[in-house]
Amino acid sequence: MIALTIEDMKLFTKLLFLTETFDNFELVEGEFVTRFSTSMDGALTDEEKEDRYIKWAEARNIAFQIIRGKQLPRAFRLTMRLTAANMEKTLASIGKSSETTNITSLLFNIRYEHETLMLITGCAYSTFTPDRTAEREWDELMLKFLMKHEIPYLRS
Repeated sequence: MIALTIEDMKLFTKLLFLTETFDNFELVEGEFVTRFSTSMDGALTDEEKEDRYIKWAEARNIAFQIIRGKQLPRAFRLTMRLTAANMEKTLASIGKSSETTNITSLLFNIRYEHETLMLITGCAYSTFTPDRTAEREWDELMLKFLMKHEIPYLRS
């Protein structure tokens, strides 16, 4: 797990809410505080779907409508994750699988509060494992993702 402070909030939020940059991730949950609070649960109700959560591409416009306005939101929090198929591809690229690592999700949290925007990576495990290789690789992949999209950050 790494915690990063996003230096260019305007660029990051533009990429997040107005472009397809994050569209291949799934929204697990979100919370927005403007003049009132709004929560989003990304869990799909359609049990026949392969993926359990809504893609950010489908939720992005709704989220943008919630925070849009002349004033910045007071706070927001998003938990996003790789799709199951992309998680398996990512783990395979580093010579691992979800069965050998006990990883159930590769995810990240975006938190905006007190005029600071943070991105925090994480892995969800089904059981304890002392091997954190896949977690470190996920952290590195997120850093590469930010660099690819020219998003400046500071490691906290």
